Amino acid sequence: MVNRHAQNDLNTMPLYYVKSFDLTASSISDTDMISPEIRQHIITGKDVNLNTLLFPNYEIPGKRQTQENDDKLLRNLSLDEFIIAFGRFKRIICSAFPTRAEELELYLAHIVETANIWLHKFFEYHRMFSAKCATMLLYHNIKIDWSKGDIEMK
Repeated sequence: MVNRHAQNDLNTMPLYYVKSFDLTASSISDTDMISPEIRQHIITGKDVNLNTLLFPNYEIPGKRQTQENDDKLLRNLSLDEFIIAFGRFKRIICSAFPTRAEELELYLAHIVETANIWLHKFFEYHRMFSAKCATMLLYHNIKIDWSKGDIEMK
């Protein structure tokens, strides 16, 4: 688009303006592609399978489909996969509850320490702890402090 009013005389070049239509894909590379339904489950404190956070825009299956039969959702995550998935979980939680950032960082540190001692048990521990927290919130309206973990479950 030429801005003809910006020309001082006939010998100067016209000024051109470039209109940007959309964002580039690289400008949103740090965006977590999580379905709105899973985001809502995370924010409301429901127990969420972290495996689902590793698949872009994973949708929770309908009643006819069962996710229990999906091997990729049943397997234990490696520590690297856990850190990636939990990072996404944490970003979603902190977008709604910024004050929980330190609590969740301490929980992640606790999980890494647990994995250093019991490499093949840390994910099982996380699943049980996460389910316990969701149950306490749902049925008793009690929020568990994730930073402290649960020593009795180890």
